Amino acid sequence: MNTMLLHTVLVLMMQLSDAVIHSYAHRALIGYNLTVGIEAVTARPWYTYDPDTKTWGGFVPETLDIIAEETGMNLTVVPLRDGHTFDTFFRGLQEGAYDSQIYSSEMDYFFQPKFGLTLSQVFYQAYTTGVVRTTKDEKGIFAFVDPFKTDLWLATIGVVVLCSVMLLIFDHLATHPSTYGSETLNKEAPSKMLKSLSDVGGAFYHSWAMLLGGEDYQFLTWPSRVFRIAMLFFIVILTSTYTANLASFFTKSGVVLHGPASMSDLKQSVGCIKMPDYTGAFASVVGNLKTPPASWSVDYDYAARTQYCPDLLKIGEADIWLDSDVEQQNYVLNHCDDFTIVAAIKMIPQSVGLAYRSTNTTLMMRGHIDAAISWMVRQSPRYKSLLESEFGLGKVCNVKEVSDTEAIHLEEMVGVFIVLGALTCVALGAAVAERAFLPHMSPSGDNANATQEDILRALYKHNEELKAQNEAIQQQQDDIKMLLTTRSVHRGEPGLDKLMSFDEHTANLPEEQSAGVTLGSLNPKVTEVSPALIRFCEY
Repeated sequence: MNTMLLHTVLVLMMQLSDAVIHSYAHRALIGYNLTVGIEAVTARPWYTYDPDTKTWGGFVPETLDIIAEETGMNLTVVPLRDGHTFDTFFRGLQEGAYDSQIYSSEMDYFFQPKFGLTLSQVFYQAYTTGVVRTTKDEKGIFAFVDPFKTDLWLATIGVVVLCSVMLLIFDHLATHPSTYGSETLNKEAPSKMLKSLSDVGGAFYHSWAMLLGGEDYQFLTWPSRVFRIAMLFFIVILTSTYTANLASFFTKSGVVLHGPASMSDLKQSVGCIKMPDYTGAFASVVGNLKTPPASWSVDYDYAARTQYCPDLLKIGEADIWLDSDVEQQNYVLNHCDDFTIVAAIKMIPQSVGLAYRSTNTTLMMRGHIDAAISWMVRQSPRYKSLLESEFGLGKVCNVKEVSDTEAIHLEEMVGVFIVLGALTCVALGAAVAERAFLPHMSPSGDNANATQEDILRALYKHNEELKAQNEAIQQQQDDIKMLLTTRSVHRGEPGLDKLMSFDEHTANLPEEQSAGVTLGSLNPKVTEVSPALIRFCEY
């Protein structure tokens, strides 16, 4: 006991002299030997094996080297004996073929007992995670319809049809119905059917124009204006939602997940594991499991077992590959375009450490080895470098976010349709009541409430009147020109005879009929003659 205390004091003094922070086990096991058994296979990223040189490389051998360097002991790695099945995995250790071997907690969890072995401090904590297949989301030429589900699109089209019907109803109930289609077409329509088709087509046009923000229909009655408010409320909510979701769809990741995205989804999925011995561990969390064929022996090529599950994902026979996170991380970094790790799926911790035979020597060494492991995990720069180089920790694929934007369902916008329906019923009831009880109330063009269409109609009527007056004036000018050509001719010539016969004709008319139409018979459109023209005729 005094010897151990003295040794510890010497170690502390050496640490201070080196000016480097180490564990209290630094060089505490100088002169001690430890043999560690590892499978003589390549199991990336844990370890690799070169059969020619019979040496190991990778994370586990490098970690053992750090522990040996910290404690000062002589550590030798030897091939694991009878380690091809879980039933015989610890046989060589029990029989003294080596002092310790690599141990993973899932073996303890699923394959009891441990045969009376002693376990070291954990030097790495792994977890079981899931990998799914990914593909690029190629946007088609109709990608603009993706923001809404089919049910919402059909409901929107139904609203447009309803709007068209409502416009026809309001037009029929209004005292002065407006026209939806071309007024000229309606006047020249060869039948009532053609006019009706024109009205229906016009109603659909105005409904779609309203939905798309190009409204040009004039709502002349207050009931129709209430309906317009309902439609505008519906349209502003619909278009705002569509526009926002459309932007999300066009700027989203462009990656599609082909598999479960959460632990709850996992229960309805087909999983794949590379070791049939672990089937019982996943039976309660996965709907169905696939494993390599029974013909594959346990010592089959580890790389082939690792590749088995990704191959099933590619051909669609499995939805998710379940394995250690470090193994999947290493694999996915080399296949970024095809696979991704699902962050929401994480279970079954896997603690990696050393298992010892319960002897006096190993029990004494265990405390120092545990101290060295604890120091290594927390402070060793070399260990942190190993995590990055061998496991790829801290590295990510340069791919897009794999989350997807949810399309909007009809039930998520039911409130909008309720408001639309309520205001439509109010507008329809008001229109019927106005028709029944206030038949003479109608919009006019000479009041403050006149709409743009009222004003345009008044202007059109006034323009027609001005056009008729202009034609009359033009005819008067033509008559004057004709008279100027005959002013040097005496009464017996044809021109004056025409004027005289005109005068005789008007003289025989009653006074109230002949007044003001001295030259009007030259053109039926002329009803008044200017004084200058009368003086010319008298001349």
